Parts: sequence; C-alpha cells; structure tokens
Amino acid sequence: MRELKKPLTEFLQGKNLLKVTSINLQGENLSAIPDIVFKCKNLRKLNLSNNQLVTIPQEITCLKKLKVLNLRSNRITQIHAWIGKMKALKTLDVSHNQIKTLPQQIQFINLERLIASHNLITTIDGIVIPSIKYLVISHNKIEKLSLHPLFINLSHLWINGNPCETQIRSIMSNIRSIRKVYPKVSVIQEDKTQNISNDMQMHRIFISYSHEDKKWLDTVTLSLKTISNTIGGIDVWADTRIKTGDKWKDEIEAALQSCGVAILLVSPNFVASDFIINNELPPILKKAAANGTHIFPICVRKISNVVFRNSKLSDFQFLNSPTQPLNNCAEAEIDNYMCKLLDEISDKLGLSE
Repeated sequence: MRELKKPLTEFLQGKNLLKVTSINLQGENLSAIPDIVFKCKNLRKLNLSNNQLVTIPQEITCLKKLKVLNLRSNRITQIHAWIGKMKALKTLDVSHNQIKTLPQQIQFINLERLIASHNLITTIDGIVIPSIKYLVISHNKIEKLSLHPLFINLSHLWINGNPCETQIRSIMSNIRSIRKVYPKVSVIQEDKTQNISNDMQMHRIFISYSHEDKKWLDTVTLSLKTISNTIGGIDVWADTRIKTGDKWKDEIEAALQSCGVAILLVSPNFVASDFIINNELPPILKKAAANGTHIFPICVRKISNVVFRNSKLSDFQFLNSPTQPLNNCAEAEIDNYMCKLLDEISDKLGLSE
C-alpha cells in the first residue's frame, strides 16, 4: 500500500507494477484516477475515498483481480453497467456520493459487502445478489423495500434513515438468513427474537475513563459518532449519560453487562482510580474472558513502565504504544489512531469495511 505522501507515479517508479496489490489514494483531491493504477494488473485493494471523482472510467474493469474498491465520499452520480464485469470484486463502498440507482448488472458479480449509505437511492427492487452478506443502504430515499428471498446469504442489513425502515418486520420474515438489522428490532416472530436481541446487545460500546481525562473521552466519542451517522449499529455509553437522580452505580453496572466493546482511556488517573480498578475493570475483563467482549486500551497519558508491567492491562494489545501516549502526539497522529480505532471496531463488530 502506498503510505508516503508523494505522487503515485513517483512512488511506483522503478517498481514491478505486477507486484503491486494495494494502493491507497485516500484524500488526494483527485478528479480522475491516475492511468498508472490501471497498469497494476494484480491489484487486490484500491482506496479512492475522499476525493473529487465524478465518474469511474470503464478502464477500471481491467483490474481483474480487484477484490476491494472504496469510492466513499466522492461526487459520483452513477454506477455504470460495466460494474458487472468485475467478477472478483467482494467489497464495494460507494457511500457518501450522489448515486440515485444501482445498475441491474451489479448482481452479476459475487459481492459480499455493498456499502451504499448516504446517497439518493430510491429503490433496489429487481436486484438480487445471492452472495451478499452485508448490505448497507442506510440514509437514502427508499420508501419501499422488497428484498427477494434469493438473498440467501444476507446476514447484516442497514436500512436506518430511509422511509422504509418501518417495514423491517416484513423484511425479516422474508429473508430468513438475517441476524443483525438496523434500526434495531425488539420483537420478531418465532424464535429469532432472542438471537437478534443478543446480537444488538454486543454493539454497545462502553468507555472507561477518569474524569480528569474527559478531553480524550470527547475525542473518542466524536470519532465514534462518525460510525453512528454513517453505518449505525452502535450505542456508545459513558457515565456522562447518567442523569441527575439516576442510581449511577446501577447504571454503570447495567451498561457494563450489556457492552460488546470496551474502550479504556488509560492514564495515571485511570490506574489511580479505585472505582475503575475495583468496579469497572473486573467485569470488563470477566466479560472478555467469558463472552468475547473486545477490549481496546488507549494510552492517553504516559504511565510508569513498572506500573504498566504489573497491571492487568499489560495482557492486552494497546491501540498505541504506552510509550507514545496521545498527549505526546501531533494532531495528525491522533487522527490516524482514531481512524485505526474505528476500523478495528467495525471489523470486530462485523460492520462495514
């Protein structure tokens, strides 16, 4: 993958283009795809997100081995019929564009993940993609959604932010393979109710932090908000949600029991907090061992190496190195860590890539 901030042609100069399998052109202000990309015939992953692309040229179909194509946050208005020629494509992200329709030919490829949220799509009637597992069409203009029973592998469906989201029960009864749906469903016929309830419960994200580090809580919650506003499917919980008059300890215990992800904002204040060490951390560690709760420790302020080695935190992989806490990082580095956090949480929860 291209990591250096230099022109792509310069970066690839002298390289064997047939050995290039991943290119990242995110946020390069591109209005067209560089021609050299189409010469990388063994490309598997291409990230063109956050650019100024209005259309995707047919030349991209020459990338016969491309599996992941990210076109998020451009100005694309149309996906052309020739998308059906990209037989190897498994993941297509066209979210945050201006697309009004999906071509019928999209069903000719073996897509497993289609992310088309935040567009202008009004219908997907007549499109059947038996291979699809993750379908994200939230925040469009779909008034009626009739999914064909041949969506036999569809397990995750996002339709929140559409007029049709009220039809979720009828959709669920028609597609028997669905395990997770957004918006959430509290009551579903037959024996699906408990399974869906448990799956949704695993999408609560609990943030454990010291009040002295609220600055970093704000940073993390702002980043998580970008998932809520695009894909959905997460419920972020911190003690700031406790209202006056609530039994705060009971509220925290209930949130801990229902979380599927725990983010720990580690600092000297965190380790010095009796409440965190005695009341929050033990149930988090217990849930991780028993139920597979995903733990994401983030070092926000440096703690002693001796303290770290002798704490239970040393058993976990930190988002950043404890020797490089966030308060020592430049703003761009912090942004990179937050992007890494969102990517890892999305992956663990089975959201979109």
